[in-house]
Amino acid sequence: MSLLDALKTEDYPLATELAASSSDADIRQALHDSFFMQNLHRHWCAVELLITLAQRGIVSLSLGKDQSNEHTSNKGDSNDEPSLPAELLAALELDTPAPTAPAYAIAPELLQHLFTALQRQSQQNDIEQQQQTLALLTGLLPNVTQLDSDHGELLRDAIRRQLPLTVIEQLIAAGCSPLALARDQSNYLSQIVRSVAVTDGRFAAYMAYFLAQGLNIDHADVVRDTPLSLAVKQGDCDKVALLLDLGADTYLLFRDDASLLALALAANHAEVIKLLQQHGLQFDFDSVDREQQTLLYRFLKGPGDVDLKLLALLLKDMPDLYQPNRDSYRQSPQATPMQRLLEKSPAALQLALHLLRPDLNQTDADGNSALHLAAANYVNYEQRRADDILARVKLLVSYGADATLRNHQGLTAAEVASDDDLKIEVVTWLKQQESHT
Repeated sequence: MSLLDALKTEDYPLATELAASSSDADIRQALHDSFFMQNLHRHWCAVELLITLAQRGIVSLSLGKDQSNEHTSNKGDSNDEPSLPAELLAALELDTPAPTAPAYAIAPELLQHLFTALQRQSQQNDIEQQQQTLALLTGLLPNVTQLDSDHGELLRDAIRRQLPLTVIEQLIAAGCSPLALARDQSNYLSQIVRSVAVTDGRFAAYMAYFLAQGLNIDHADVVRDTPLSLAVKQGDCDKVALLLDLGADTYLLFRDDASLLALALAANHAEVIKLLQQHGLQFDFDSVDREQQTLLYRFLKGPGDVDLKLLALLLKDMPDLYQPNRDSYRQSPQATPMQRLLEKSPAALQLALHLLRPDLNQTDADGNSALHLAAANYVNYEQRRADDILARVKLLVSYGADATLRNHQGLTAAEVASDDDLKIEVVTWLKQQESHT
């Protein structure tokens, strides 16, 4: 049987034996005629044959870029003379070197096919086939060069595919560095958080293994994300809990100096907030952002209503509803969380009043109490808004707001509300409260 016939029938042991005694030209011709390289996805298990071809220089098992012309592309870095072009060789009556056929670069594709097979076999729990594929990988890896190229992408891909830990161990033993960083400067722990689920125990096994290799659990990438901050943003309580148990630092600050609780709040992950609070973390209501606004103010100033569950978790740490903030979009440069709260649903207001019991007769620089501010809210020609204002002023009075207080213009809350006919019920009800006082 010829080499071509062996390739076509996929008799790889025979093809390996015949290739060893064939010329390079004959091998290349057989590969060409059988479309072997074009169908490498069918021939990935022919590892021994491909290693033989690599030893002959017919294929390349390097994961790096071709470095054969490196000395000509870095002038001044080498003393090697450039090769003579053909016309000069002819003028000197020298033989022109025969062109060397380029080697087929197969390492990236071959490893991808092996990884795909291992991934499928792992998902199907096909232990026998998986062991056979692992044996092929074990034989191949010592022959692959520049395993750590492209910022450790090979090992990163194995993690993304959640391959068995034995594959990770083989890759590192063959030359992949566990300390390699990705382009965003994240380490493999961050890749594990991004890619691996907690459910089958592989997440914990990966984490323990890479930590044993010397990786820093608090390593931050270029945008200051750590494995723990990534897990918090994902809202994955299981990952967060495991990372906390492994000793991840809970007091680091992240992008824009945000805390872990602030990240969880921004991503609307109430259960993660609960978990972090159980570990002793509290919201920082004193720090301000670049706009000189506190965490509570930013949360309340967003459009629409707030998530009551998130609001309850925020209020658990007893913030000051009258803490001044700067807000260029409001008439007063000193805006407070209370002002924003009075624009939210009556349910949100009642939650805050119930948990915090604030002094509702405290006034701002213009002498306005919370009741004045609630009565002054715009209705924008919507009856629903007027109904909400009525519900809010009733809540405020029931929690101790004084309807007779006058601001610096000498106006009561009822008089402030009289600026819009849709608020007639608000005015009527507040005047009744004034007469009862």
